[in-house]
Amino acid sequence: MQGKADGNRVEERKSQSKVAQVSVPKRGEDAKQGRSLKSADTRSMAKPGAGRDYRVVNDRVVLVDSETNKIVEVMGKAADLLK
Repeated sequence: MQGKADGNRVEERKSQSKVAQVSVPKRGEDAKQGRSLKSADTRSMAKPGAGRDYRVVNDRVVLVDSETNKIVEVMGKAADLLK
C-alpha cells in the first residue's frame, strides 16, 4: 500500500507543478508586449517595408504594422533567426 501512496504523491506533484506554456503569436494579434528589435539584431533579415517593424513576442520574431501594432506575419523562432 505504501508504494501506491508514493506513486500518488508523485502524480500530485506533477499536476501541481505545471509547466508554463507560452503561446505562439498569431497573425492579427496585438504586439505591444513584444520588444522592438534593433537593426543590428535583424542584419541577416530583409528590411521591413515602410510602416512595418520587427518585434519579438513570446520568443518569436514577428513583423508588425507600426500604426496598429498588429502582427502581420510570424517569421519564426527568435533563437533561429537572430544568430
